[in-house]
Amino acid sequence: MSGTDRTAVSGTDRTAALVRSDLLRHVRRPTPVLVACVALLGVVVLMSVVSPPAAVVVQLVAVFTVATIFGAGLRDVSRDPDFAVLLGTSDTYLRRALSAVPGSAAVVAGAVTGFAGSASVASVVIVIVGGCAAAYRMRTRPPIGYDGLILETAVGQIPVDLLRQWARGPDLLVVCAWLAAVLA
Repeated sequence: MSGTDRTAVSGTDRTAALVRSDLLRHVRRPTPVLVACVALLGVVVLMSVVSPPAAVVVQLVAVFTVATIFGAGLRDVSRDPDFAVLLGTSDTYLRRALSAVPGSAAVVAGAVTGFAGSASVASVVIVIVGGCAAAYRMRTRPPIGYDGLILETAVGQIPVDLLRQWARGPDLLVVCAWLAAVLA
């Protein structure tokens, strides 16, 4: 024995294992990946038909959708707080490692749709960063609690906290869509 602990795992080995497991999830279940590829082809065709501000918004929604599809591992880890304890690492480390696959897929989707359209570089950057950020916010939200504030109105009850929890992610998408459409 050389004196080193063979069970000790370095940070890069753990990150590579998490990224590999996230990629294997998509290899085992290729249907969402195929749907994302077909949707990207449809987006490229649609972007050639609509006006530039509308094309940028369509591109943003496509990047967000691709990042959301590839962020299934991020969602699973974020919904279960005991999972990080089970793996022996922090939530931040897990989220950072599991953001590599959806981020890379979003960059590829942004590049594919960016080359097809006539958008400016600034709007493509906003599309990629905004789509990734909105997907990250949506995938890392805590489990939805149904016991929050309910607003009584003349037309019925409005679950304010439930709407706030559901809006985490798409709210950022709306802001980025407006900004990208203005810059297009």
